[in-house]
Amino acid sequence: MYNFPLIFSFVNRNIVKNRVISFLIILSLMLAVTAVLSTAGIFEGFSRAFEGSETGWLGDIVISPKSDETSIKNIREVSDRLEKTPNVESYSVRSGTSLPIRYADRWVFAYGFFGIDHVSEKRTTQVPFNIIEGSFFDGSGDADEVILGATLADSFIGTAYDGSRVMTGEKISLRTADNGIKTYTVRGIMDAKTFLPNWSVVMSKNALEKLGAHEKNNAIAVRLLDQGKTEETKADLTRALPSVNVLTWQENSGYISSILDSLGLIRGLIDTLLILVMFLITSIVVYIDVSHNKRQLGVIKAMGATNGFVRSLYLIQTVAYFLGAFLLGTIIFFLVQTYSALHPIAMQIGDFHMAASGTGFLWAFCILLAAALSGGLISTYYSTKTNIADVLRG
Repeated sequence: MYNFPLIFSFVNRNIVKNRVISFLIILSLMLAVTAVLSTAGIFEGFSRAFEGSETGWLGDIVISPKSDETSIKNIREVSDRLEKTPNVESYSVRSGTSLPIRYADRWVFAYGFFGIDHVSEKRTTQVPFNIIEGSFFDGSGDADEVILGATLADSFIGTAYDGSRVMTGEKISLRTADNGIKTYTVRGIMDAKTFLPNWSVVMSKNALEKLGAHEKNNAIAVRLLDQGKTEETKADLTRALPSVNVLTWQENSGYISSILDSLGLIRGLIDTLLILVMFLITSIVVYIDVSHNKRQLGVIKAMGATNGFVRSLYLIQTVAYFLGAFLLGTIIFFLVQTYSALHPIAMQIGDFHMAASGTGFLWAFCILLAAALSGGLISTYYSTKTNIADVLRG
């Protein structure tokens, strides 16, 4: 059985004796730790930004007609089922269409027209709270007013991203399904922090349907009480409502998964390199330390120390280096993450900032510790090959 007090005494004396070298070792390992935590924080930040922007206007679940239909025919049955589903907090039925829109003498084809009920929309999505200019619908005068997506409003003047846009209170015209022209007042500008709604027009549901919207009741945004039960709730609704499509927000926004998969690949490559750096630093440091203390180790073995005892000396020393580096790296990461949260970067996908994840921290700790111990173990194998006679002679 190992004499752990003796092992810890040796490790402590070795670290204190070479405090400058120990500091540099911990500093080198700390940089690798900070980099791994930062890549995890950046990936988590992008994931949350994408999720926030998409669920902000889609909800947690989206119900739509089957591919060969343009409207949900059994809307009453679907609504009744949603009312009876325990995990459904609220829902908003929408209508849609596609019409050209004119401002001054410029015609633009919006990506979509969404007809919404302002009461249910406020309970279900973030669309009513994404107004950056003007105000959202309140039931008064809604029939003659529209809300424009920020990019669409920007596209009427200059280029789509130059910051010059249609102002609230100005007039726009729509070409209706019967080829007529109807004029509306711009009530507000919306920045939903995602592509489709920012290129769209939002109207009251009744006003849109009076234009002859051929996609009446073409989507339902559903907000859940417990997002952790999304798949379970989706499965229940799919069984109960076979006549419609029931999709999670991730399935409805498939391009988000593609982007996150690409980011995950980049993160994996960076993390692999950093883990290799951790392994190499530990291997080199322990190898040099063993070579420097070769005579001392020979004496210890001459006194009866086993190879396992010698290995444990350097493995525990490696763990001490790693814990010091991980602690300092974590502190630096949280300082950077706090600054990032206080000063988010405004992007088309949402306000980005680094984010901390408990799972990410656990993964980083375990994989980096494994890399450090592997490097230390390989190098300590050299120490067990020490020949006592050769050491004492030389």
